[in-house]
Parts: sequence; structure tokens; C-alpha cells
Amino acid sequence: MIQNLNALKARIFEVLYTIEQREADTQAKAIEIIKSEASDLDSEQYDYLFNYVVRAVKNSPSLLPELNKYLRGWDIDRISSTARTAMLMGITDIIRCDCQKDGSLIGIDVATTLAKKYGGEEDANLVNGVLANFYERNKNE
Repeated sequence: MIQNLNALKARIFEVLYTIEQREADTQAKAIEIIKSEASDLDSEQYDYLFNYVVRAVKNSPSLLPELNKYLRGWDIDRISSTARTAMLMGITDIIRCDCQKDGSLIGIDVATTLAKKYGGEEDANLVNGVLANFYERNKNE
């Protein structure tokens, strides 16, 4: 069992943010960043981070544009990198949990907390609102 999952989720956020900032648009580039940014983790933590980040990067071209429906007048490419990264984590958790209420709500809470930590209250409010709306509209599908 992974100790301190919240700290690991913060590392995942940092790696995903780095991938976005470096415009690592391929899985191979993302894997290079993972290897350089997470080499200090134990094998269980590294495997969790690796699998999570690869899944998020692989699915981001289809998941992030989906969130445009919930941005009300904004475009996913025009919001802050911090909010976009947090939303990617949140939607990855919602999809991964197959909309199981507890797992999805925890994913939204973690994404909101990370958005606040790294971006501020405005990013946190945006992330929470968009992900909660996404969850509500997709929970029965």
C-alpha cells in the first residue's frame, strides 16, 4: 500500500505540469520526463506515478476538449496551465473510477486542492466547478 497518497498526487501534478510546460506531446517525451522527475521514488510509488501519468497523457487529447462543454465561454487552451493540469488529474480520476461516487468525489477534491496550492483560489473554484459538472452529467453513463 502506498504511504502518503496525497504527497504522491502532488508529485503527479508536478510531473504533468512539467510535461505541459515542456510541450511533451508524445508518450515517449512524457516517459523521459517521468524518468528524470521521479527517479527518487520507491518502486511502488514510481509505478503508480508512471501508470497514472502515462494514462493521463495518452487520454488528454480526448479528455481535455470534453471539458470545454463545462467552461461556459472559455476554452480549455485559454485557462491557466495549473487549472488545466488539475482538471486533467480530476477527469482522469473520474474516468478511472468509472464514476463511482466516492472515488470520483475524492478525485475532484484532490484536483481542487492541488489547483489551490499551485494556482490559488480562482483556479480551485474553476476546477471544482468544471469537474463537479462533468461528474454530475456523466455519473450515470
